[in-house]
Amino acid sequence: MGLQLNDKSDFIRVMMYDAYQNGISPREFRRCAMRDIREIADLKSAFDEKNIREAEIRRTLASMRR
Repeated sequence: MGLQLNDKSDFIRVMMYDAYQNGISPREFRRCAMRDIREIADLKSAFDEKNIREAEIRRTLASMRR
């Protein structure tokens, strides 16, 4: 099951789509190194995780104040 990539071009398309989801245009994708794109995706996920943790802390504090 899952996504099966048959060749390198499929992998590049998936990476380009993932980069697009992270706000990187196709033109920028072609100019960037893959490690840079991975770092951007990692930073985005780290910020998302941080925001989720902070929201959970705010909910907990709000429930304690009631």
